[in-house]
Amino acid sequence: MQGELLFAFQAAIVVICAKFAGRFFERKLGQPSVIGEVAAGLAIGPFALGGLSIPAGTVHLPLLGGIRFPGLGPLFPLTPSGAFDPGLLQALTIVGAVVLMFDAGLETNLKKFLAYAPAGLAAGLGGAVLSFVLGAASVVWAGRADSLTDPVALVLGAVATATSVGLTVRVLSDARKLNSPEGSTILSAAVIDDVIGLVFLSLVFAMGSSFGTSPSMLREVAIVVGKAVVVFCGLLLTGILLKKRISRLLLKLGSLEAAGAAALATALLGAGVAEASGLALIVGAYVIGLSLSETDMVHVLHNALAPIREMLVPVVFCVTGMMADLGGVGSMLGFGLAYTLLISAGKIIGCGLPSLAFGFNLRGAVRIGVGMLPRQEVGLIAASLALSRGLIGPGDMAVVILMVLITAVATPPAIARLFRTGSGQRRALAVQGEEQERVMIPFPQEAMADFFVEGTVSLFVSAGYFAFRMPVQGKAWDLRKDDTAITLSTQGRYLVVTADKAGMNKAIVFMTEHLSQMKTMFSQLDSSDEESIRRIMYGLESGGGPEQQEDW
Repeated sequence: MQGELLFAFQAAIVVICAKFAGRFFERKLGQPSVIGEVAAGLAIGPFALGGLSIPAGTVHLPLLGGIRFPGLGPLFPLTPSGAFDPGLLQALTIVGAVVLMFDAGLETNLKKFLAYAPAGLAAGLGGAVLSFVLGAASVVWAGRADSLTDPVALVLGAVATATSVGLTVRVLSDARKLNSPEGSTILSAAVIDDVIGLVFLSLVFAMGSSFGTSPSMLREVAIVVGKAVVVFCGLLLTGILLKKRISRLLLKLGSLEAAGAAALATALLGAGVAEASGLALIVGAYVIGLSLSETDMVHVLHNALAPIREMLVPVVFCVTGMMADLGGVGSMLGFGLAYTLLISAGKIIGCGLPSLAFGFNLRGAVRIGVGMLPRQEVGLIAASLALSRGLIGPGDMAVVILMVLITAVATPPAIARLFRTGSGQRRALAVQGEEQERVMIPFPQEAMADFFVEGTVSLFVSAGYFAFRMPVQGKAWDLRKDDTAITLSTQGRYLVVTADKAGMNKAIVFMTEHLSQMKTMFSQLDSSDEESIRRIMYGLESGGGPEQQEDW
């Protein structure tokens, strides 16, 4: 098939299969959709169904006679060397990876990340370093690398470092432990070791296959690490300093969809800067998202990117699955299981032990370590990039996918069991962060609390606030404008307001104004007769009824 025609068929098959498989795994099997997307790639890839040729044939139809179809080659052909070249699909995976990491940065709570930085830094650094060492050492012990500086050992060690923030947050949220001390520490540590893992990966990619052979290896390593730290911190600080200006520029576009497209272009620009500086491009996209996570447009940008995210992100993991040759896993199954067990032990021990110094007991330390087990997005993307650069082979990719499947499936039930009973702390976690006030206001009825929240949110929106309906049980709104963030929610007949001191003062002003409006409205209703109610309801000066609505 011609290149454009082949790409059209490939893209259609990949998107459809990835979406349906992801939904099936999520809704029917109760597993993360990413597992279904990878499974779809394994099924339709060149090492499975996608490698089969479609034979020529003739179909006989009534009145039309025989219709002959020409034979087609494999939908996903292999190269002469036996590897899979994604071709134009690679462009989709690159954009999809940028979208994924930019969105992950937007979803990161920068203030909470900084508040739990001491405990999170210790846990994240310990888990990342130990899992890296054990992951790389397992490759050497299995005879797949000559030394710890071999590219294969370094890649599999780096892949073992990064925790899946998305899956960790989802599991803790389902267990209603996201705001627990362990949950907050896990979230902070997950973000930190993602950054550490990205630095490790960038180091490996920058050194490439020559790593370990240069006589000035230590000097080159220092240069790469220094460049990684400078570029990462530079991008983050630049984004934070310019976040308000960027937000105002996006608003001037006059369309939320246009703002989302411009924000994605900014993420692509950051990814390009990171790639040009020797870092992995996903680092730049993540940093740009992280710097914009505290703007008032964060939820708007997240929603504006939803169509692109829903289409391209599954493609990333589906194409990743297509690159793996599970035919060779049989001979590598033992290594794959040993690799998974070793890096899992590295996470539990490396994250758990440092947590003991921050007021956690053994139970809390184990919870933090187990919560750091899942590896998905960053690990798969990094392995995919390493495979495309020739640093690892298809068999190594299969080992990474096996590790991702095992940790993703085993973590949710383990966390649920660990969080059932008992406290995980010896003493309160000593961290410094912005204090949040929480006020609960009782209403006579639940319906009245809901009505009051809706009206108050409308006043905030009319004052220029961005309002986001949070996907939780009951009604909950996140309201943002500049540096002000306020959460309004209902719990039964109670209205719950959460904000810092300045935000709480603003919330009181808006709620007082809305309460005054409600009192005026209800007082008019109480003193009105039926004819007055008709005038209020239908906007008529004299009596009338619903039949007059047709006139206006």
